[in-house]
Amino acid sequence: MQFHPGMGGFAHNGEVDYDNMKVQQIREELGEFDYDEETNHGDHPVEYRPLVELENHAKYDGEWIVGHDVR
Repeated sequence: MQFHPGMGGFAHNGEVDYDNMKVQQIREELGEFDYDEETNHGDHPVEYRPLVELENHAKYDGEWIVGHDVR
């Protein structure tokens, strides 16, 4: 996929590309996410919680450390 600077550019396949330069840099460093890879929960058990809005108004739907407000 080819990325375009700024926000709202169009990728070569016609999908809208909302990535900015920082997001592009991070994606290049980390590589593509492997959805088939087994989740690494580390040393803490996790539980699924429904969608919540965080203090910074981001929305999070997923796993939390059991008994804590830590994602």
